[in-house]
Amino acid sequence: MNTLSADVVVEQLLGILREAFEVPADAPYTLFNDKGTGFFQVLGGVSAADASRPVGTNTVAGQTAHVVLGLKAAAQWIGTKTVDVDWSNPYPVAAVDEAAWTKLRADLRAAYADTAKAVADKATAGPEEFAGAVGAVAHAAYHLGQVRKMLAVLKAG
Repeated sequence: MNTLSADVVVEQLLGILREAFEVPADAPYTLFNDKGTGFFQVLGGVSAADASRPVGTNTVAGQTAHVVLGLKAAAQWIGTKTVDVDWSNPYPVAAVDEAAWTKLRADLRAAYADTAKAVADKATAGPEEFAGAVGAVAHAAYHLGQVRKMLAVLKAG
């Protein structure tokens, strides 16, 4: 039976995480996402007003804030197996002005970078850390799909 090295496993996890956030339009291939449609590209063209418009019971800003919380929790879990994130309000933002929207997108970038670092440094330290890394990828991919669907609804009017 062939086995993969820990380095290869981490490299692949990071590649999938990267695809959810920053897959370039000229990427040689993608595994689950369309080229050029990672979180950063998709949210970069969204105004604060559109990010605050409800689609069902949530907003794009709400989804984005939730992903930030999820990434923070994942990075903490992978790094320390503890989580200091308040989940009592899992969608802590509904509406944003331009300044708050700019900050929320910057927070998303920072949380993504922290999570990627945690995955690179600790994902193979043990089964719980690895599960946290896989969970971070799955959570991000799910919510990227939610955001893209919400934006399609907003565009359709």
